[in-house]
Amino acid sequence: MKTLKKELVSIGRQYAGRDDTIDYYHEGKFSEAIADHIQRQTETLLARNEPLLAFQARVDALREYSDYSIDDSNGEYGLVMETMEDMYVGVLAIADEIVAETVYGSLAIEQNTLTLDQVTAVLNGKRVLVPPKDIAEVRNAFEIYERLEALDPYSIDDLLAAHAVMMRGLEQEAGEFRSRPVGVVNQAGEIVHFGTLPQYVPEAVANLLEWVKSSELPMLIRSCVFHYEFELIHPFSDGNGRTGRLWHTLLLSKWNPVFAWLPVESIVHDHQEAYYEAINTSNAAVSSTAFIEFMLAAIKASLIESANMSDGMSDGSKDKTSERWKQIERFLESHDVIQNADVRQLCGVSAATANRILAGFVAEDRLVKCRQGGHWGYRRMG
Repeated sequence: MKTLKKELVSIGRQYAGRDDTIDYYHEGKFSEAIADHIQRQTETLLARNEPLLAFQARVDALREYSDYSIDDSNGEYGLVMETMEDMYVGVLAIADEIVAETVYGSLAIEQNTLTLDQVTAVLNGKRVLVPPKDIAEVRNAFEIYERLEALDPYSIDDLLAAHAVMMRGLEQEAGEFRSRPVGVVNQAGEIVHFGTLPQYVPEAVANLLEWVKSSELPMLIRSCVFHYEFELIHPFSDGNGRTGRLWHTLLLSKWNPVFAWLPVESIVHDHQEAYYEAINTSNAAVSSTAFIEFMLAAIKASLIESANMSDGMSDGSKDKTSERWKQIERFLESHDVIQNADVRQLCGVSAATANRILAGFVAEDRLVKCRQGGHWGYRRMG
């Protein structure tokens, strides 16, 4: 981040005058230079499998240099930073929604009573009238998901630290491997599985993590094997399910950043009954094959669904752009020039968004920027 800030300072000084404002002549070059640099920084972070840090870095950089502004004598343009930050703030909002859905999905499997709206409210610091234990589970889970980028998926110390946060105030042995034998029971109260004896748990977990790290199998399969074997070992007195799903997401997100946005917890929550059925089938067969097949099918279905949603959002964006262009075209039938204020009124958007709309149509060679009466405006190309 220090390198990013230093380079952005250099960009700002290059285009800013003595009063730290950017005149109209330099406005476009300044915006483009900063945007290009932030994009390069983002691509670097994404290449390191750090998607959330990438988007956070974008916004942090924009806020850091919000002192550099456009000459705003006519009130048309506002801050360059306002325009650029508006481009990325929606991405961070989506990230917050995904964290909330992940926490909700993982805890709902464990019979936490909070709805998605209540989970979101708790994460936003609002009061919710529910059992304190359920609130503690949400806050703990949110804290560890916020730290996900910093965790090493092959470290026992990090695994124990994650469990300590997840089960803080909820389990006496939080952050420690269990000291007592444990059995898994079904809804009828019948024991369906005994976990590994406590004296062998540390070695079993160490061997499992080492296998996941060194195996040449595809990570999609390795992570599924880890998930199943982790639940089989049952290393903790409580919180095994949520910790295992967290670690499955961690393994996949370090391999491919898309899984930071499509976490295993949400996938399992959407197929909860089949999830437990696959575990039981694998237990009976003394083989993880059924569980791996279930998880791969569920992951595939979720990826296809997300891709379809993305296509739908893209189509919606194209429709919105088309409608805005029609509004601008109609306006220009009776006016020589359209200005930012006109777009704000026509489209019901902020000044920053209006700037972005106009700049987009300039880039598409539909409009050209011009001066009229001491103000900037836009006219039809040609």
